[in-house]
Amino acid sequence: MVDLRKWFPALAITAMAIASAGSANAQATSPFQCVATAGNTPAIRQEGFTELVGDIVLTCTGGQPTRVGQLVPQVNILISGAGTNITSRLYATNQTEALLFIDEPGPVGGVATANPTRTQTVVGPLPNGPRVVCDAAAQEGLRSGTLSTGTAYTTAGCANAIVEGIGTGSGITYGSTASLAGGGAVANVYQGRRAAFLQSSNQNAISFQGVPIDPPGTTSQRTLRFTNLRVDATQFTPGLGNFLNVTLNISITPPSALPLVQSSVVVAFVLPGLTVTPSTATFPSCQAPTNTINAAGTVVTAGNFFTVSFTEGFPSAFKPRLDYAPFISGTTGTTTVQYFSQPYLGAAYNTESGLFDPSLTGLGSGEVGNVPAYGQSASFVGLADSGTRLFVRLANNLPPGVTLQVPNFISGPSPLGGTTASNATLGTAGSTSLRAVLVNGVDANGAGGAPAATFPAGGNITGATQTYSSLAGGVAVYEVIDAQPAITETLVVPVVVTYTPSSALNAFTTNLQAGFAPFYAQGTVPASAQLAPGNTNGLPIPRFVQAPRPAGSFGFNPCQTNILFPFVATVATFNTGVSVANTSDMTGVPGVVNNQQTGACRFHLFGETSGGGAAPGVVPSDPVPAGGLVVWDMKGGRPTVIGPGATNTNVGRSVANFTGYMVAQCDFRYGHGFAYITDLGAGASLVPATAEGYVALILDNNLLPSRTGNLAEILGH
Repeated sequence: MVDLRKWFPALAITAMAIASAGSANAQATSPFQCVATAGNTPAIRQEGFTELVGDIVLTCTGGQPTRVGQLVPQVNILISGAGTNITSRLYATNQTEALLFIDEPGPVGGVATANPTRTQTVVGPLPNGPRVVCDAAAQEGLRSGTLSTGTAYTTAGCANAIVEGIGTGSGITYGSTASLAGGGAVANVYQGRRAAFLQSSNQNAISFQGVPIDPPGTTSQRTLRFTNLRVDATQFTPGLGNFLNVTLNISITPPSALPLVQSSVVVAFVLPGLTVTPSTATFPSCQAPTNTINAAGTVVTAGNFFTVSFTEGFPSAFKPRLDYAPFISGTTGTTTVQYFSQPYLGAAYNTESGLFDPSLTGLGSGEVGNVPAYGQSASFVGLADSGTRLFVRLANNLPPGVTLQVPNFISGPSPLGGTTASNATLGTAGSTSLRAVLVNGVDANGAGGAPAATFPAGGNITGATQTYSSLAGGVAVYEVIDAQPAITETLVVPVVVTYTPSSALNAFTTNLQAGFAPFYAQGTVPASAQLAPGNTNGLPIPRFVQAPRPAGSFGFNPCQTNILFPFVATVATFNTGVSVANTSDMTGVPGVVNNQQTGACRFHLFGETSGGGAAPGVVPSDPVPAGGLVVWDMKGGRPTVIGPGATNTNVGRSVANFTGYMVAQCDFRYGHGFAYITDLGAGASLVPATAEGYVALILDNNLLPSRTGNLAEILGH
């Protein structure tokens, strides 16, 4: 019998070897695949043409790292919109602000901010750095064969970056020179390019060309993050309280080089971004405004004003340009503009700018070495031109003698405080982080311009620091410079009205419009240029559809008194005498408003003449001076004006054989009427057989708008 016991050790060793080999083979053949997710899914404004959506993140595992000395496989990646256009900023030669980061490289260093409400954490360099950039021009050069593979591309656009990696057998380290001979590093930041240069049908897609993708193997993972992606949200029409998803598609060539588990990602949802609360304001055309304005043009107290309220459709709909405190003086009082970068991947900055890292030079986007000053074209990748802007405008030009003033600074939802509308309270916040500054010199679309003034130190507005500007051209544009992204906020714009009293204002009224700015009509940018709002054609980011919302109306009440005489008669032996006193002159009466006005009266008669004939129509008077009165013997003559400087030009006429009622409409406030009806009877002595007098009624109301629309002085009797 063969003794098998002596073979047991050998058999055990053989089994272990087979198991080990099987395990190694399983590890080597684990499939290379990538799962696509959204870095976040923000709410975006349905009114916006250039809304920043969430990042697309590809998390890749498995596969076999490229063998030593072999070229790392390259892929072409196409990002396109599903039912919407991609509108990331376009620079020269089809380069865009869209960026691809491989393996989450951190910025060079931390950046602090002086804004206490939007604090960035100061950190050192993050892992997987430094960021090594390969711009779109280098990618195109490799694609077209004008660059040799595996060599450094050393132009300004892609300094010291290897556009094609060389395998190490264990996976290359992007951005590091550790595994590459001869210096240089495989780029870990790639710039997107508009895909139209590849395929005419892809006018609104972004392409990343010739990106080397080394499978990570089974012991690590590879991350691809696409950021600074913007879309045209105006192509969505969500209903009230509803939202629509924004989906972006990912296409890979060749598909086997970067296998995707799914090729579509929801990156945002669309909601209406703004609600405007209408305001209606009317002022008496004959009464001087009660504003107090000093010699410098600053409003000290505001008695005549109206407001327009802007409320976010959802939290974070109002955004500053950057995560910074612009236009707010520093502690030394000398800093007027403070810029801060937004360099961290995956951070929810809730600003109009995307990922903005000034250290990423060489992207071919026209950088000049410094952060551009306010209003300068945003040549830095990811940097918006402005914060959210809001406008209010008049539909008609102002009449002569009328000026409107608005505060240079607004902080929060309450433009008024305390019991008086003073400079100390107009535009004052209370407790809020929402701040906005007036922008002067904007174009017809609300773009460009410069801040009207520097925000007071610390961002707090007081009566001593608030200043005002005239509403040039009937339009005011405010830019949000700070906001609280976690709550829904309201910005209230107070408009102070100053005017010279005049009857010429009686007929003036204008509607108000408000909305997001800068604004452009739908279709003004052709589909082939949706990606082209950059330096060459000047269209700003952000920008919004031209769809102004009604914001109420503003105008002047005629200075009139409407007086009802409920019964007058001049038929047969009856006659009626009436008088209307212009009591606007109260000179010398202590504590009584003395607002002197002059105006004519018109007597409107309603009823019939003898035999069923029509009423005699309207009988006018000459102008009645303040402190004067008009008297009219209706049957015996024309209306006669009595008072200082009165003139009678024989206007009007007598009215006989009439029975009915009458309304005297007089172009002055504080008018009061009296009527005396007599019946002379058949006696020859002219002694009235019947007589009755009464005080006429005021049709206007001193509390609420009446059917005349006027306010008046109502006296009991």
